[in-house]
Amino acid sequence: MEQPSPEVRAAYDRGCRAWPGVRTDLDAYVAWVGSAAIAASDLTARAEDLYLAWACAGGDEHAHAFFETQFLSRVESYISRFRLAPHLLDEVCQRVRLKQLFGIRPGIGGYRGRGPLGAWVRATAVRVAFDVAAETGNRIIDHHAELADVWRAFDDGPEAATLKEAYRDRLICALEQSLGALGARDKTLLRMHVVDGLNIDGIGRVYKVHRATVARWLVAIRRRIFDDLRARAALSWGASSGDLRSLVRILRDDIHLSARRILQDGPG
Repeated sequence: MEQPSPEVRAAYDRGCRAWPGVRTDLDAYVAWVGSAAIAASDLTARAEDLYLAWACAGGDEHAHAFFETQFLSRVESYISRFRLAPHLLDEVCQRVRLKQLFGIRPGIGGYRGRGPLGAWVRATAVRVAFDVAAETGNRIIDHHAELADVWRAFDDGPEAATLKEAYRDRLICALEQSLGALGARDKTLLRMHVVDGLNIDGIGRVYKVHRATVARWLVAIRRRIFDDLRARAALSWGASSGDLRSLVRILRDDIHLSARRILQDGPG
């Protein structure tokens, strides 16, 4: 096999030193780094985390033991703001363990080093805690604040994408309902602005009103949409206004694209 670059070899050696007893297979490690498209900067910054993730994904028992003591042991602290009952905390911990370490494709195999491994585990814990709380009818406290904290640990890479997936569908479904609840004129105004790309001057010419009037209309419509979203989120998720604002910021681009689609395809 072709010799690894000095950077890959150095990262491998760091991993071996950090996790004694874990599998040592240089050829397999080099192949994984290449197939997973690990960025050189991430490999250098998080060599130990990446090595452990690679070994865990391969089913190495020693790696699993290290992962348990170094990362899974922190799950309860990661989700402390959720204020779940002890038996639900145990359920979250067990699901995170199963999700990350077992199955045909262990979740840990998706880690690419764009953020610390601890933040990756924390992200999984947040998502699982949300699901467990929703299944058992428990009100979630500040879960989107927790999500925002985790989000900041990652560049916009594969790890960040997993967080988006956890919340995108819920929010877009609520957005579709909120837009559907608007009156006919409000939908028309939004469609002209969001889908057709008209600015407030263009809309003003259509309605024969001053641009300031159009601006007030649009601000009022956005406020109505947010208030409706907030009510739906509070009812379904127990989310506060601050939680919702954090989530909207994180999913801003997805929301804009979905709003265009909904307004373009929807009736009225």
